[in-house]
Amino acid sequence: MIDEGEDITVLEIDFSNVLSMINSGKICDGKTIMLLQYAALHIFTEPNTKVSPQL
Repeated sequence: MIDEGEDITVLEIDFSNVLSMINSGKICDGKTIMLLQYAALHIFTEPNTKVSPQL
């Protein structure tokens, strides 16, 4: 909304590319990085497996 003063852009990017974007510094917002790390650990993994995101 214009009244709120915040523009939000939604992008659909392959998750492996997103992790590379964090590593390169293209994504540097703390809240976004924390959400993506959570997703890497809890959403985009096979059940009962632990995978470290390559950050």
